[in-house]
This record gives sequence, C-alpha cells and structure tokens, in this order.
Amino acid sequence: MSDSQRNCPHPPDPASSTWTCWCHSIGEYGMVSKVPKEWQERRRPGNERFKVKLSPMMARTFSGLFFTCLMLPGLIQGQQDAADAPSARSSCPEGFAFHGSHCYGLLGLINNETWNSAELLCQAHPSGHLVSLLNNAEANFVATMIKEYPGVQCPIWIGLHDPNKNRRWRWSSNALFLYQAWESGFPSGTNPNYCVSLSFESGFHSWRDEPCEKKYPYVCKFKA
Repeated sequence: MSDSQRNCPHPPDPASSTWTCWCHSIGEYGMVSKVPKEWQERRRPGNERFKVKLSPMMARTFSGLFFTCLMLPGLIQGQQDAADAPSARSSCPEGFAFHGSHCYGLLGLINNETWNSAELLCQAHPSGHLVSLLNNAEANFVATMIKEYPGVQCPIWIGLHDPNKNRRWRWSSNALFLYQAWESGFPSGTNPNYCVSLSFESGFHSWRDEPCEKKYPYVCKFKA
C-alpha cells in the first residue's frame, strides 16, 4: 500500500473540497490532495492520472467507490488463490474411487478375465496396471471398495504374479514388493500357481496364488 493510501484522510467536506485521485492499475487508488474546484486536469490513458471536481452527492458516492477499489484487489487475489489451490479430492473417471494419488476401479464383474487379459485391460488407462497393494491402509481401502458390491462372492485378481515361476513375486507395475498379506497355507508349496487373487473368504484382505488362466473380476489402479 502506498503512503497516499495509508495517509488518505476521511472524505472532506464536499462543499469545500475536491479530491484528486490517481490510478495506475487495479488496487492502486488513493486520495492525494485537495485542489481548487476550478482546477480540472486530464491526461491521456497511458498514464491515467486525473483530477476531478465532485459535487456533494458525488463525493459521498466516490467514498463508497474508493472503498470498493481498495477491497477489489484482495477479492480478486482470493479468487485466484482458490482457483490455484490443489483440489482436496483429485478427479477419477466415473466408477473409480480415489485414494492417495491413485484411482481404483473394480472391473470385469460381468465379463471375467484371466490374469493376463486383466493386466492388459488395466494398461489401457495411462500408467494403469492391476492393483498393487503396498501397505495395510491401501489394502483395507481396496477391500472396502470391493465389498461395496454385495454381489461379488469370488476371488479378485490383483497385480502380484510370479513371471519367472521361481517363487519370486513381483507387482506388474514394478512397485517394490514389501507388504505381504498371504492367507494361511498360501502360496502353495505343493501345488504352485503364479498369479494372485484376493480371497472372498477373507473379506478380500488375504492373498492366494491361483492358476493365471482362471477368470475373475479384477481391480485396476492408475495415477489420478
């Protein structure tokens, strides 16, 4: 704020005074002096400095306009800040749920897919893969999302698999394999399988290794 704005007097007696105002840009308004009523001056719009003679009623009106001018920059800045602020909830496509910085969707409820087909379908979304579950909070979120579909009573494919068939599990997204939630007795040591599902019996919290050729619904995950 300029000195002229800070030191701007209360509206003078309109019967005896005239205000001089200047304007270089929105937010730079102020009363700078009193001048004789007879003096009027205009300059071309390049500088936009002007002096005007005000009637008593105009003086009161100008007082309100001046206050509005001082308030306007703050209001505009507030609107810009709100527009620039990150959204509290990023948008995901219809039918997908948001968690962290990713979108999650339960797909294949009507047309079940093999693990490989499900992974390819998930890759149709930018950065998409079958879901990787990297911690307990994410696993709980996905289990809760699946249970919102009460008709689902079968295993659900996730992105964990054993591509080299050497019992070294990997996420299809190449995320680090640190978190584990195997169901008791899995992965099978006597009848190994190479793709992983969430079991219905565990409330979709625990994992089982399954033949990759089986057809189940699946969960896709991609960046929001």
